[in-house]
Amino acid sequence: MGVKITGLNKLKKLQKGAKELSETKSIPITELLTDTFLIKNTDFNGFVEFENSEIFNKYKNIEDIPDDEMDEFIRNKSNFDSWEDLLSNATEEYVVKRLGF
Repeated sequence: MGVKITGLNKLKKLQKGAKELSETKSIPITELLTDTFLIKNTDFNGFVEFENSEIFNKYKNIEDIPDDEMDEFIRNKSNFDSWEDLLSNATEEYVVKRLGF
């Protein structure tokens, strides 16, 4: 009598996803801030609307935006308290998706 083991395909998919993530050096912002994520968590209807918002028109590069100004913008336009909080949640969703959950 043999033992039947199930779920190995899911384990292989998880292992593959973990390997790919470990080799990732950077994640494009459009892969983190997907339209689905932005629609669910912000006042924006997708990335195009987000990147065309007033704060991004005011500054040439995202790195030029003062932290306190960006945090206030995020507080007013999303479910998050800061830019870091928004990015952290977006990254978590990205990882979960890449791992196949």
